Amino acid sequence: MFIALGLTTFLWLWPWFRLTRRVSLHSPDLHALAPVPYRQILRRREFWGAALGHFSLNYTFYFVITWLPTFLVKAGGFTVSEMATIGAAIYGIYAVATAIAGAASDRWIRSGASVTRVRKTFVLTSALGSAITIAGSAYVAPRAAVWLLGASGVFFGLATPMVFAVGATLAGPRAAGRWAGAQNLAGQLAGIVAPLVTGVIVDRTGAFSWAFVVSAAAGLLAIVAWGIVVPQVATVQWPEAPTPSRVAAIASTSVP
Repeated sequence: MFIALGLTTFLWLWPWFRLTRRVSLHSPDLHALAPVPYRQILRRREFWGAALGHFSLNYTFYFVITWLPTFLVKAGGFTVSEMATIGAAIYGIYAVATAIAGAASDRWIRSGASVTRVRKTFVLTSALGSAITIAGSAYVAPRAAVWLLGASGVFFGLATPMVFAVGATLAGPRAAGRWAGAQNLAGQLAGIVAPLVTGVIVDRTGAFSWAFVVSAAAGLLAIVAWGIVVPQVATVQWPEAPTPSRVAAIASTSVP
């Protein structure tokens, strides 16, 4: 299984090279300005809102993706094969919802809606829906919770395209790479924290109820981050620092 999955990942290389060979990313305007340093990115309220929102949404996602098999088998009484089918269905729902959300949001923007309204509508709906479905899973029988977790897959899908689209929009072309790297670092920390916290809670309480509640609280925290800490989805106005080569060119042209 490990070998098969590893080899399968190489299948994307051929279409990737075929498509990217015809794509040009050259932008003369960007070469005239220096990249935005990390210290400026870390001073921005918008960055911390996006980082916290990314972490909070990912907490709920990693909670499900890492503990779903154990929950289904240990608490729900499902067999391993039933668990695999349910898990595949939830992740399949998530994948389809992601593709639909990305296309629908872009179409909404093209129709004239503001970027802030569209992106925030999707991401806040995702955070609220995830919080409700995951919190509800704590108060129903494990077999009934499967349906709520399936619904959470839809809400996860609503957020995934927005998380990266919002970050890229806020950063703009000069800071997109560093911003995305730092924001994604914050988001992936949830992949460390969520399994650990969940493990401690389940070990101490002997049940999953409080683990679901904590994960739902992370969804509510995402609402605060994306809805309040990030005031609007618009490119940050960075100081226009010229590159050293541009400074030298300007100096040479000014000499009589």
